[in-house]
Amino acid sequence: MIVLSPRRGALWSRTAELLPGWDEAWLVLAREQLRQLRLHAMEVAARRLSEQGHHPEAIDLMLSAVAAEPLRESAQRALIQAHLREGNTAEACRQFEQFANQLRDELGLRPSPQLCALVGAVPVASALIPPGRTGARRALR
Repeated sequence: MIVLSPRRGALWSRTAELLPGWDEAWLVLAREQLRQLRLHAMEVAARRLSEQGHHPEAIDLMLSAVAAEPLRESAQRALIQAHLREGNTAEACRQFEQFANQLRDELGLRPSPQLCALVGAVPVASALIPPGRTGARRALR
C-alpha cells in the first residue's frame, strides 16, 4: 500500500516521466504503468487527506492530477468530493460543469451516473427560494 504525505504527494505529482529522452520500445508500457500508478496513488492520498480533514492539501493534490489528466473521471470525482467535504459547494459544481463540458466537447460523452449523483445531491438554490419570490436577497429576508 502506498501512503503519501501531502508534501510527498505534491512532489510525486510533479515527477517527470520515466527515462526522458529514451526511445526504447519497452519504455512505452513502463511509462504508462508508472503514470497510472502515480495518478491512482494521488487519488487515494487525496481521499484519505480529505477524510482526515486536510481538504486544502487534498484539493491541491487533485488539481495536479486533473491538470495532468483532465478527462480522468476518478480524479475529477476525488477533487469534487474534497470541495464538497470542505463545504465549497459552488467550487464542486463549477468543477463538475467544467469537466462535463470538456468531456462533451472532446469526446462526446457525459459524466457517469455516479458522478452526476454526487453533484446531484447538492441542494439547488431554486429549491431554497419560497414560491412567488425571486432573487437571493429576497429569499434571505
